[in-house]
Amino acid sequence: MIDFKSKIVTGLSGLIESVQPKEIEGMIEVPADSNMGDFAFPCFKLARIFRKSPNLIAEDIAGRFEE
Repeated sequence: MIDFKSKIVTGLSGLIESVQPKEIEGMIEVPADSNMGDFAFPCFKLARIFRKSPNLIAEDIAGRFEE
């Protein structure tokens, strides 16, 4: 079975270098509504670090994953 959470942590660690992988792993959540996907990554916690809105952080991360 593929460990998708580990793959997400690895991908995010490469994009968010200022946050440790263990911290990223702790931030990954399972949405209450399964229609929202299998995993969620709340960007609210990163907003203070990067001094950006959570929406801008999410768009930046999503764009980098697509590259």
